[in-house]
Amino acid sequence: MTKRRSQVVDPRDEEIERLERRLSRARQTVIDMCPAPDDIKTLLSFETTFDQKTHADYRRWEMAVTDAVIAIAVPDPRLSNQYEERAACPLCKGVGSVPGFKLPLGLDYHLNGAMSAIQCPVTEAAFEDALQGLRERSKEGLK
Repeated sequence: MTKRRSQVVDPRDEEIERLERRLSRARQTVIDMCPAPDDIKTLLSFETTFDQKTHADYRRWEMAVTDAVIAIAVPDPRLSNQYEERAACPLCKGVGSVPGFKLPLGLDYHLNGAMSAIQCPVTEAAFEDALQGLRERSKEGLK
């Protein structure tokens, strides 16, 4: 009969897991505190709204979030002009460096952090949390 060695747990691994859980809770707090309608807040939760098995699932969800947020953006006449409509971000209420995000492309850039735009902290939290969950599920599938 062969004796099994007890698995040694590295305290650094436990600390990393603890910090990852805290970071996930902090990201969820950012989402919970945003002034978006409840249906948008629900959509911001990747795990409850989409089949979250692949990176393609994640990309479909990310695009659905972006489209839904752009759809609820209300052009602000104080930020707009005769050539373009501009709006504050419906999630973080940010207006960017040139007051207001040009609709729809400027807001899209803000929501996704594209083209050197500063990413909306709410979508950043939601997208990063979803990616972390996807990575964790991938690791579990490999075991």
